[in-house]
Amino acid sequence: MSSSKFPGADSPVRIYALGGLGEVGKNCYCVENDADLVILDSGVKFPDYTTPGVNYIIPDFTHLKEVSQKIRALVITHGHEDHIGSIPFLLQMVKVPLIYASKLACSLIRHKLTEYHLTDATKLIEIDDDSDFYAGSCF
Repeated sequence: MSSSKFPGADSPVRIYALGGLGEVGKNCYCVENDADLVILDSGVKFPDYTTPGVNYIIPDFTHLKEVSQKIRALVITHGHEDHIGSIPFLLQMVKVPLIYASKLACSLIRHKLTEYHLTDATKLIEIDDDSDFYAGSCF
């Protein structure tokens, strides 16, 4: 029996990247334990001459689809496209109940969600330097 008041809090925490390591763009990291998963950033990488006809390169969200019941939140570090650009694609694949971001990043994300007709797909929560939030037992 867990001694913590949060289910899964005593389980190991795994931190891994779905994109953004060794490349510029596609930033997407996960913090996961047995009960919860929090996503950090969801960005795009823009194509180059080696990928003609491609508009965006996004992280592979296959794992998130497999553990979608554990997703608690998406936390955005800042509003550059390589950190927010794949949010519409992510929300079309899995339910992300909350997105935490700065005021500017929230504004950029709102615009993107409107463009993709996803304004009701999640709840945006503005945070600042003084904000505290709970997003599962792995945080």
